[in-house]
Amino acid sequence: TGVLWRADPEGQIVAAATDGYRLAVARRALNATLTEPIIIPGRTLALADKIAARAETVEVRHTAESIEFTFTGIPAWRSARLAAQTINAHFPNFNAIIPKNTTTAVEVAAAELRAALKMAGLYAGDSDRIDLCVTPGLNAEGSLRITAVSAESGQFETDINAAVEGQELAIAFNGAVGTTHTTKADS
Repeated sequence: TGVLWRADPEGQIVAAATDGYRLAVARRALNATLTEPIIIPGRTLALADKIAARAETVEVRHTAESIEFTFTGIPAWRSARLAAQTINAHFPNFNAIIPKNTTTAVEVAAAELRAALKMAGLYAGDSDRIDLCVTPGLNAEGSLRITAVSAESGQFETDINAAVEGQELAIAFNGAVGTTHTTKADS
């Protein structure tokens, strides 16, 4: 799998990744020039992320065929380089997948959500099904109810305080997906 990097009209770098079932898109203002979109192998970016966490600075250079990260200020190493070939493929039009309008927006504390999803995942068992129910309240205060049920483990249910704008919403999803993608979110 690869991660698309491209510039958007506002001058931000857009990173998009998909595995055919899930889609993640991030935008960030960077001091960078990206003239053509490139697709970077996911494992290369995972390794770059680990090294960058220890580095003071990261410099990225690329061509259509390759990408190179140079990390400086790393304790015990001083500097490091990571180079890889880019992926020569067509990336799906992710903007067509992302809804333009939403009927409900929810904001919760990330640590509380992670803990509740982790616990729900233990109860979900083999099905990995976790149900979310968003309930608006007065003055944008509402709640997010997280529920998981299995014949082997029983039932788990908890409510999290949430800022809710919009309508009541109920969804079910694979718990392995939710717990994987909330590990780095702040809120």
